[in-house]
Amino acid sequence: MHGGERHAVFDDYLGRTFAFDVIIGGMTKIIALFAALILAGCIPTEERLQLRKELAREAALKANAIITVEQRAACLAAARSKWSTFAPQEELVAAPEAAEFARTTGFGRVLPSRGGTYVVFVASQDYRALLGNKMRGFGGCSFEMVGGQLYLLEGLGAEAFRKDQVFVL
Repeated sequence: MHGGERHAVFDDYLGRTFAFDVIIGGMTKIIALFAALILAGCIPTEERLQLRKELAREAALKANAIITVEQRAACLAAARSKWSTFAPQEELVAAPEAAEFARTTGFGRVLPSRGGTYVVFVASQDYRALLGNKMRGFGGCSFEMVGGQLYLLEGLGAEAFRKDQVFVL
């Protein structure tokens, strides 16, 4: 083996071990960071998700009990500002699933600012779509509940409750 070949083999070995160290070291750091986030509570565990759902259910029950006629009228007016033909077939009801959907997808543009609980009131409406087929949409509004008082945040039209939209050409 000549001197140049020995250096090439040694350099190749160093390059491979350096790359291996970088990959393993990087993966170790990522795993350690993920474990720290879980331990710190930044990444929700199954118990935390279940607790969050229970709290949303309790907040919805309380909100259904304390909403006034004037607040329902204001909610309908706010919903009609987003969906002009909104005429619900049933009474507005606080829905914990809608609040959870809002939290995870961010469809609500105005978020609670008083440190309260986010509550979403919804009602369904059947309507005719562009091609005449019957569709069901949801409209409503979001409130912030603070100490037994509801504060209107914004109206929510049908587009706020769609998970995805598909266009077929």
